[in-house]
Amino acid sequence: MKAMRSAVLAGVCVSATLSSSEATSPTVAQSGEVITGIVAEVYDGDGLWFEDGDGNRNTNLAVRLFGINAPEMKAPGGQAAKMFLSQRIKGQHARCVVQKIDSYHRPVAVCADAAGKDLSCAVVWAGHAVPTEERYYPCDRRRLPPSGPPPF
Repeated sequence: MKAMRSAVLAGVCVSATLSSSEATSPTVAQSGEVITGIVAEVYDGDGLWFEDGDGNRNTNLAVRLFGINAPEMKAPGGQAAKMFLSQRIKGQHARCVVQKIDSYHRPVAVCADAAGKDLSCAVVWAGHAVPTEERYYPCDRRRLPPSGPPPF
């Protein structure tokens, strides 16, 4: 028998279908889970923070964008990448589908804005990140210039 688990933390929702034995465990994002909410902060060109509601910024839910690599904050282009992503999504609703958990125990997710536009693709298209997954190669104008409007 399966049970649906959903945890809401001040507008952040993490949900998944789990076996009944897992339904009582603490909420930890796993592959396939969906994270939705308002993006409280952008910490770099490929990372978001969702406010968890406890008033402690250090415990906000960090999510890394899947399939891309943006420069680190102190590297050339790092501040510009953060500014682009911040202007694109900070204070707005995002929906992320977790693909895996990284070595820092953060969910790595495919995230989209309220209109369903892929945030990883937007950052790559704007030239602030490089794709690390094949699905984002068409978003890289330097690699394969698509015709028409941006794909994000």
